[in-house]
Amino acid sequence: RDWDISRDPPYFGFRIPDRDDEKYFYVWLDAPIGYMASFQNLCDRLRENPDAAAPFAPPDFADFWAESAENQTELCHFIGKDILYFHGLFWPAMLKNSGHRRPTRLFANGFVTVDSAKMSKSRGASILAEKYIAAGLDPEWLRYYYAAKSTDRVADMDLGLEDFAAKVNSDLVGKLVNIPSRAAGLLMKFCGGEAASRPFNPPKTKNNQPFADAAARAYEERRYHEVARMAMALADAVNAEVDEKRPWDLAKDKSKREELRAVCTDALNAFKFIMAMLKPVLPRLAAEAESFLNIPPLDWKNAADPLPGGRKLRKYRHLMRRVEDLHIARMLEGDASASGESKSAKKAEKTDGGKKAAADDKDGGDNLVDISDFAKLDIRAARVTAASEVEGADRLLRLTLDAGDGRLRNVFAGIRGHYRAEELVGRNVIFLANLKPRKMRFGVSEGMALAANSRGADGEVKVILLDAPGAAAGSKVS
Repeated sequence: RDWDISRDPPYFGFRIPDRDDEKYFYVWLDAPIGYMASFQNLCDRLRENPDAAAPFAPPDFADFWAESAENQTELCHFIGKDILYFHGLFWPAMLKNSGHRRPTRLFANGFVTVDSAKMSKSRGASILAEKYIAAGLDPEWLRYYYAAKSTDRVADMDLGLEDFAAKVNSDLVGKLVNIPSRAAGLLMKFCGGEAASRPFNPPKTKNNQPFADAAARAYEERRYHEVARMAMALADAVNAEVDEKRPWDLAKDKSKREELRAVCTDALNAFKFIMAMLKPVLPRLAAEAESFLNIPPLDWKNAADPLPGGRKLRKYRHLMRRVEDLHIARMLEGDASASGESKSAKKAEKTDGGKKAAADDKDGGDNLVDISDFAKLDIRAARVTAASEVEGADRLLRLTLDAGDGRLRNVFAGIRGHYRAEELVGRNVIFLANLKPRKMRFGVSEGMALAANSRGADGEVKVILLDAPGAAAGSKVS
């Protein structure tokens, strides 16, 4: 059947030229041509500045879009499922009859819902990219989350905000960047920051598959979730191997420096390999990893190359922060002020004292807090890497905590007499991470380990240290 490509006014878009009556091109006729115009703009700019296209030659617009058997460059379209009719029928017909090549492949995605609700401005179930950025949320968090949920099927994807925070914090912070945060500091402090000359032997996983080839195929077939799954399986195996070899214990023995260097190098070689797998998803994180590892840009060909022995790493800085509840709250409220105060909190500040007092009485007074108060507390799981008694303090133990942020913290805990120092090493404890550092005569305490006081039938109080078995270092308690 014929397709009507004109629309009567009032209409947005382009008016059809050389007509007596006022008619406009139907938007689905001209909109896809914008893709071609954008590409031609790129070709023109690269032709004017060929260095920007290096190491490839600037593409030629006419050659790229020519319909010929010699043209082997792939042209893939990614669209939403609701416009399949236009891109699968009208657009290819237009291209064919105008002498241009048609898409090599056409991929259709489902809709994105937010917390299982369809996107809708009127219902508040929509998130603008501008709000996301202004609220302090990292674009790479969303890139990874979408990739981890993207399949080759035409299925809707739900952006569950709690799931989003948990997934990013668990995978990217608790597993992926946990590797260099554990290995790099020890290598810098005890081994001069130089890697060992060691071949790359990826740790065994359940499938023990050739990850680079499998990841490349998954990318080609649009099964991005499988790339994320493989990367995290490998990260889990690396972290388990580090736990088994306990480099923090090796660091205590000067005679084991080379063994320490080997363990840390193996971990960083594996991290480098995982970053190569995830570079299409996490380009900024990959660039920062390349810089800190002091290596050329990662690609499929050099992914498994080991770090050059004797080459110094650059100073390690924590590669990725965590998603916080406050970030999500700011985005939903559209308030990205540096102070982090919600609009409702600011409004409450303007209320007169009498009304505030009445509200306090109604809500239970000072015993109750709202979510913004709780959001100020940064409570995390941390791995105890060392513990010792404190001379001159009968109740204190000194704990060295790894909170997964690239540095170790010194925390004094009043649990001596309830726990022996040696039994705490390797344990995952719960601690308050953003407590103001307190200077004591024994040193500075940089947090507070949380414990419960339990009174037994005999009236004796027992201190029970709160812990989180199996939680990755830095996991947030919420």
